[in-house]
Amino acid sequence: MPASMHFPRSVASVSGDNLHQLPEFRDTRVLGLLPDTLGADADITFGEVTIAPGQVVPTHSNGHAEAIFIVEGTLRLWRPGGSVELSAAGAAYFPPGEAHSIANIGSEPARFLVAYATGGHDKTVTSRLLPDTALESGVNPNTAPSTGLFDRWAVAEDMVSWVPVEPSKGMRLRCRYLLEPANGTKEFVIGTAGVDPHLHYTIHRHAPAEIYHVLEGTATIYVGDDGYEVAPGDTVYVPAWAPHGIDTGDSELRMYWFYTLDACDGAWAWEPLEPVYSTPPRRPLETGPRRGFHV
Repeated sequence: MPASMHFPRSVASVSGDNLHQLPEFRDTRVLGLLPDTLGADADITFGEVTIAPGQVVPTHSNGHAEAIFIVEGTLRLWRPGGSVELSAAGAAYFPPGEAHSIANIGSEPARFLVAYATGGHDKTVTSRLLPDTALESGVNPNTAPSTGLFDRWAVAEDMVSWVPVEPSKGMRLRCRYLLEPANGTKEFVIGTAGVDPHLHYTIHRHAPAEIYHVLEGTATIYVGDDGYEVAPGDTVYVPAWAPHGIDTGDSELRMYWFYTLDACDGAWAWEPLEPVYSTPPRRPLETGPRRGFHV
């Protein structure tokens, strides 16, 4: 693994990364929140895009599956055959190879997180601009057939109920599954999470790589044997199978998270690597083959 998995917003790249080379973002403000310095170690490409009122991200398609999460503003999102209006906080999915477009229909700048599942062999996100006519034909993506009644491609965060992450901690440690394979997005799982103050999220691991992006609050996030003090706007990258967990302090933590599934077979499991603690442990843990987690 690279020396650090913590990428504060203050070090986000403003040029030179893969995201900055995509033609659809040429006239937007793009921040690379997960720098290309991760190179072949990264199974996720991740950044933030800001567009002005009335601005349109032109019709295009990408070689990888794409997810956006609206942090501020209201957008109109198009896919072939239909469109939807979505405001913060909301998430949307664009399948690989499919035409799509985004417009800021609000009176203020709109800001959204963008993530691509790059866990396969090709780590470089590619795109091509398309004529707007590419959006005119196709089955309306807002249609809900009986074979996929609960499929969705665009969802408001508050439409989805909170569920506990660790049953023994109840709703003090909770998440929302916004987009996932059960709803038609086979390449990734994305959602938001809330962690109450003074709570420990068990050190665990899983096959998919993951990112945590802090929306509100502060905490210590652990990856491997390192602990990172995080604040709003910070991103932490968790490589596949890397042990990781969280301790909150005096503030509640709110995060956006993204699993990529294109580098695993889909039959993955959340595996705890320590006993389940409600409050942060006060000593190093001995957990079998891996020892000395800084928790």
